[in-house]
Amino acid sequence: MRKTVIDGSNTSGFQRTAIVALGGRLVYEGGEIGIQTIAIEEDASRKVMEGIDYTTYSLDRLGIPLIEISTAPDIKTPEQAEEVAFLIGQALRLTGKVKRGLGTIRQDLNISIRGGAR
Repeated sequence: MRKTVIDGSNTSGFQRTAIVALGGRLVYEGGEIGIQTIAIEEDASRKVMEGIDYTTYSLDRLGIPLIEISTAPDIKTPEQAEEVAFLIGQALRLTGKVKRGLGTIRQDLNISIRGGAR
């Protein structure tokens, strides 16, 4: 798939994304969390400066492959979010296919709250 990018953060004008799994679950001591999708996508540039009539981007991350894992809305507390994020990261590292070390792995959590901002 190609996601159109209109903010300038991708020099090609789109982001490549491939869905590799649907409908999974993470079973752990605290219960079960649905995994809606797992996708591989390319990272965009990051905004480093913005003025009235210009935006400057750093291209150092552009095109780096990312794994995006979307959980179902099953996580209810900040503590549960932390535990699930740790378990997902641990599972990825245990595959031996995820690079480790300074600057090679990061986990970002995007949280949606009903009636609030993302």
